[in-house]
Amino acid sequence: MRLEVPTPAGLSSALFSSVWRIRFSQEIDVVNPGGGVTDFSLSTTAKGVTISPSSGTTPARVKISLDPNL
Repeated sequence: MRLEVPTPAGLSSALFSSVWRIRFSQEIDVVNPGGGVTDFSLSTTAKGVTISPSSGTTPARVKISLDPNL
């Protein structure tokens, strides 16, 4: 997952970077479109990104968090 936010006009990139160092999280549902139960495993190598739970069976709700301070 990659999140890019352009620097708004009138703000220096240094000021914008310090303002946007907030934590963000999103919950997603992992489902099998056919309705059955399926094992899943999710991983990332991105710095500051965590996935919880990172594995399980469908249907499941997964929380993906981004901490740009790490």
